[in-house]
Amino acid sequence: MLKKSIGQSAAIVNSNFIAIVLVKDRHIVWANAAMHRIFGYEPDKLVGQPTRKLFLDRESYEAFEREAYSVIAENRTYSGTIPQKRKNGTTGWYEFSISILAGYPDITVGAIVDRTSSHQNAQQLQASELRYRSVVEDQTEIISRFLPDGTLVFVNDVFCRLFGKNYDELIGQKWEPVAHPDDIPMIEARLREMMPDHPVVTIENRVFAAGGELRWMQFVNRGFYDAHGTLKEIQSVGRDITKLKQIELDLRDSDERLEMALAGSGLVLWDWNIPERKVTAGNRWFELLGYTNEELGTDEDDWMNLINPKDLERYKQKISFHLQGETANFESEHRLRHKNGHWVWVEAKGRVTRRDKDNTPLRMVGTLLDITQRKRLNEEGMDLLKRIELLICESSSRSPVKAEAGNAAESLTKRQRQILGMIAMGMTSAEIGKRLHLATPTVISHRRNLMAKLNLHSTAEVTHYAIDHGLLTTK
Repeated sequence: MLKKSIGQSAAIVNSNFIAIVLVKDRHIVWANAAMHRIFGYEPDKLVGQPTRKLFLDRESYEAFEREAYSVIAENRTYSGTIPQKRKNGTTGWYEFSISILAGYPDITVGAIVDRTSSHQNAQQLQASELRYRSVVEDQTEIISRFLPDGTLVFVNDVFCRLFGKNYDELIGQKWEPVAHPDDIPMIEARLREMMPDHPVVTIENRVFAAGGELRWMQFVNRGFYDAHGTLKEIQSVGRDITKLKQIELDLRDSDERLEMALAGSGLVLWDWNIPERKVTAGNRWFELLGYTNEELGTDEDDWMNLINPKDLERYKQKISFHLQGETANFESEHRLRHKNGHWVWVEAKGRVTRRDKDNTPLRMVGTLLDITQRKRLNEEGMDLLKRIELLICESSSRSPVKAEAGNAAESLTKRQRQILGMIAMGMTSAEIGKRLHLATPTVISHRRNLMAKLNLHSTAEVTHYAIDHGLLTTK
């Protein structure tokens, strides 16, 4: 009868996946091939073995007996997943379904399925979840997850502490109330930039912390999409950047004050990273040379190429002396090529601000000042002094002034004397007109009449005449 009952379940008996075992008096009286395989035994080697052989220890065996046989005694089927010991000593997890064999009250039949793999996966998943939750909860950053409509579905403890609310108060609510209302349109616009191929968007905005305190936060937002590219959820990791924002604001104020000071003084900043051969220019280079920062770049060679070749050797000598520590400061007057092609005279000053342990220069900072006008005035002044000196010498050696010239000088009006003196000083008609509040054509007319009246034919003769008659200093 027992063999017949087994034969009727031949499909199950011969299964490659379900182990079948018959037990009598706590001993295995029969087991199929799957039973032997999943526990690592050769065929028929389990027959006759006590069932406790498959248990990890006596305590676990006795606990199983109490639970399983109390269910079986009530003519019910026992089900459960328990750890079992294989032949090689390793442990597997198996799902049992045990009941009394029909017609044989003293024999139990068990169907066993190996669940080791799924159990291990579940354990790994649980461990991973615990690790993830631990990482999230231990973060100093605030972490939240919300739906596309802004509904919060998760917040960590840091989030709760920052906004002074517990988990249950926040879940199901929208994120908008914690943000500054002026920033919400910008935040929503930036979140709309999120795409499956561009899932991360970083946003800086203000939030109202617990007690109404306004804080600056930086949020790194990552979108999660389904297979169809539909946004399902957004994870946001935020950090407090209030102090950084204050520093940034202070620096901006400082930069503005510095820029105003530089604008007033006409100075232009430069910063030289010596090892990397990079030059960084201030904001006013365009006014000086006509180039934008992008056009100039940072390459040291490009900046050196701006120097007039006639000034380059002297410039290199002075910069070398300073880099070697032979001079306390670097100073140089040289010409730089303007974008339009003309030369701009500059006064360069600077000093090394950082050296390494071997005294090798690493960084140098300085200023440039446009001295083109000063140079021109100096040159013109020197020319004028030389011309006056020459005329004085010539005046002292030539014959006495003719009587009619002296009479003509006495007949000049005060205005004519002024104009004559200014011509002798080298001033143009436009400059004389501006000084005397006269139109330029009027000055030109006066000049022409004067020269005709005094029989003078050039500026040199006018200057000579003014010196001879004491008109050079006429105001």
